[in-house]
Amino acid sequence: MEQVAALRAGLFQEFDRLDTDAAERLAKFYAYYGFGSEAVQVLRFFSDDSADFGRVEAIARLMDDEAMADLNPFSDQQRCGGDTALWAVLTEGHLAKDAKLNSIEQSFTRLPQHLKVQFGPELAEILVKADRLEASHRVLRAVDRVDEADRPKVALAKAEVAVAEGDDQSAEDLLTQAATASEATEEAPLALARLIEKRWADRGAVTGRELDLIAAYAVQFRSAEMGPTMARAHAVALGLNQEFGAAFARFPDDTGGKAWRRTHGQVLQLLAERADDVTFLRFALSLSADAQESVPTETAIALSERLTRLGFSEHGLALANRKQDSVRRADRTKLRALAALQVGQPRQALLELAEDRSEAAMHLRAEALIDSQDFAGAALVLQEIDQTDAAGRNFWRAGLMEEARAEDPGMYGTLAQLSQSLAAPVNRQPEKPLADAAELLESSASMRQQIEKMFGVLKEGRSD
Repeated sequence: MEQVAALRAGLFQEFDRLDTDAAERLAKFYAYYGFGSEAVQVLRFFSDDSADFGRVEAIARLMDDEAMADLNPFSDQQRCGGDTALWAVLTEGHLAKDAKLNSIEQSFTRLPQHLKVQFGPELAEILVKADRLEASHRVLRAVDRVDEADRPKVALAKAEVAVAEGDDQSAEDLLTQAATASEATEEAPLALARLIEKRWADRGAVTGRELDLIAAYAVQFRSAEMGPTMARAHAVALGLNQEFGAAFARFPDDTGGKAWRRTHGQVLQLLAERADDVTFLRFALSLSADAQESVPTETAIALSERLTRLGFSEHGLALANRKQDSVRRADRTKLRALAALQVGQPRQALLELAEDRSEAAMHLRAEALIDSQDFAGAALVLQEIDQTDAAGRNFWRAGLMEEARAEDPGMYGTLAQLSQSLAAPVNRQPEKPLADAAELLESSASMRQQIEKMFGVLKEGRSD
């Protein structure tokens, strides 16, 4: 405090002229100890275009999370050595490809302890996004060495590392720790929003406490900068809890923003996966044309499949036949074929499936052939995918039981054996009339037995 008083007393010289050197020293003092807004206020007393003043102002704004100018004295200097590279990374918010990472880490270790605690989590998250996981671990270990408190901001950064490493349980625990921290910080609602996002990615569930907490945050921060983030997290949480009416009610009338469109797609995906049929149809059938066009491809396919399975083939076809979709072509093709079958267009279904040899496509192809009365063709398709009983049934319907595989198990394999046996020629002996007659009698008796057996098999099959 004495240093601050002395520096402030020396701000003005005689005739109330501002001492720029003293002002610079005071601003640096404030910045060194983490008082960003105070440093900015001092700098506002005078105008100085020097790079030194600009650097102090950039660091001061960074400390208080104030908006940073697109260009600041540290812009495009991550390739430089010394402390400049560290502040360049922090002010730009990303790690450049040509950044000198060793220099950045060394500069970080020279920071005073309170600045390590303040900037360490942010630097670690930047490194995670750049896939520099070992470096992010080193930064967080440096923070832990100087500060043993379980700070939500540090827990958030550690959770980012855990997610990047695929350690889902650690990420879950760290996000829960940050979200339920007792200290009133902005990190707690942010952590809860990330936790809900992770639950959506894992298709998990939210607890009653988490749902109540995110609802409270959505109200508390509705007029703040993070208000939309909390509102979107609340909508996803309600979707995870299968409260779809409440979830869709949280969306603003105009959901044209990219973030809101993404959230809308998330809730619709949950609707397709978790809602009962009545709830699903209530919301899926009321989608506007714009909403149908804007949902992600994965969600469009999920909605289309369920709509088609429930018999709403026209709506399903609209979602499976969007011009902008370029991925999961085979899945969309099968959905179009299924829709065509449902509206009585088997030949259109066959055209859709012409290039698809997957098992699911073969099932649909067989169904289309059956609808076209091509039972023999359906049987051959079913044989390819080892659906022997269904293949035998369609050979029977086509009157070509001899084409079925006699070695196949089940009723139709037995019928194939009998059909092939009945079709076998009798061994005649015209030069030996008595022996020939005996052979004919024996063959006739055997044929009667086989026919009786065939009727028995058919009767048994019908009773099953």
